[in-house]
Amino acid sequence: MKRALHILVLCLLSSVGLSQSQLLWQKTYGGSETDGANHIQQTDDGGFIVSGYSESSDGDLDNNDGIWDVWILKLDENGDVEWEKTFGGSNYETARVIKQTRDGGYIFIGWTRSSDGDISSHAGNNDIWVVKLSPSGEISWEQTYGEMYHEQGFYIQQTSDGGYILSGTTTDNGTFGAFVIKIDEFGNEEWQSVASGDALDTANTIIEVSSGGYIFVGNSRSSFDEAFNSGGMDCIVVKLSDTGETEWLKLYGGTNDDFGNSIDESSDGSFVIAGSTELLASDALSTPREEDVWVFKIDLEGNVIWEETYGSVEHKERAISIEAASNGTWILTGYTESINSSNDDLAGLNCYVLQITSNGTLLWDGRFGGGGDDSGNFVMETEDGSFIATGFTHSDDGDFDTNQGERDLFVMKILPNRSTSTNEIPVLNYALFPNPSSSYMELRPSLDGLHKYLILNQLGKQVASGEFEDSRVGIQDLEAGSYSLLIYKNNEQTILKFVKL
Repeated sequence: MKRALHILVLCLLSSVGLSQSQLLWQKTYGGSETDGANHIQQTDDGGFIVSGYSESSDGDLDNNDGIWDVWILKLDENGDVEWEKTFGGSNYETARVIKQTRDGGYIFIGWTRSSDGDISSHAGNNDIWVVKLSPSGEISWEQTYGEMYHEQGFYIQQTSDGGYILSGTTTDNGTFGAFVIKIDEFGNEEWQSVASGDALDTANTIIEVSSGGYIFVGNSRSSFDEAFNSGGMDCIVVKLSDTGETEWLKLYGGTNDDFGNSIDESSDGSFVIAGSTELLASDALSTPREEDVWVFKIDLEGNVIWEETYGSVEHKERAISIEAASNGTWILTGYTESINSSNDDLAGLNCYVLQITSNGTLLWDGRFGGGGDDSGNFVMETEDGSFIATGFTHSDDGDFDTNQGERDLFVMKILPNRSTSTNEIPVLNYALFPNPSSSYMELRPSLDGLHKYLILNQLGKQVASGEFEDSRVGIQDLEAGSYSLLIYKNNEQTILKFVKL
């Protein structure tokens, strides 16, 4: 007698182990030397573009022009390489951020020490290097920016006028200053702005503000006329006009080192900043502690609305990027010294990913890595509601299956644990029939509109994905066993368990 078993899971991931179900897939890329990634963005075709650096000329790389080259990878939606290219000269180059541009191509920013190869001009030491690529990865134009000093480019964003805003650092008379350059669509400089005190200042991330002008976050050991350094490194935030004039400058932090690494604008016109702090920002602690992830929200005038720290007392945690996600939430990544989510025996640095609400409440966090040092450098939400993260790994165990050399670039797709926030994330209510099944299953009630799905095995690993046809999903190619079916529609999702006979 056949029996249909209908299992409806309203609390996402409650039936799949928290740590294991979060990691849908991961892939490493590299050669026999040092390779890593700094940034990733989902592209219009559903794939991904990744920027980083490489010392290798073997493995996944066709060549290396110098000591370190910029390494750009175009991946499909499953992480398979569509194309990869290196750019550089005979010395050191790296790419920090890459963005898809409105014409379907790409643009990256980093720095170079070369005066040959792909670099047409070089003023001296490190120069900021910006390269515009075609959709297939060919150089459309490239430009360096700097003087006979030391410049580095950290961030780039296409602006509403079709040009670009850049941020980084420059040196003059031995002092590092936070450096901002506005260029047109062909790389010609329109204006520049420098925030420089009596010590070290950087502009790590800059964004165009919806109400006009620009805002950047960085690090500062300086004191200014507008703000006094509290001690050690402070987080610096500067609001600029459309033409680069400083509208306000503020420092945030306590008596020890505090870092501001990333900033994004929220839907209400305020800003959320992520980095790290060695003390609570209010200096409420009487003794120093290891670094914690530090997130705070400010209004358009720079006044703090709220602040939170995340991490453990005995370990170091740092946030390197923050991005807006669905339903007013925020997704962050960086690194932590605390234990890996899936294996207590794996030590060293681990990639740290966490999601918080609009007021800073922690929804979930995950630690991914192996026996070596691993770090996440950027994470963003994808169109199916999961998250894509990139960084570097020294591991060939734990969450990483292989490592081809000294250090590899990794990309991982992560399923958020929504079980702690069912009131924040809408849940779709469906049941499967027949269940168990040997060939296909049908969702009831019938689907309305386009839905995508992922199938996870008992270890929480992705084994299949696709789009529904007539509310049916074929499972004939799966091995017999228990599985979870994750259903997506926009930012709504749910998980149903089923058995393949």
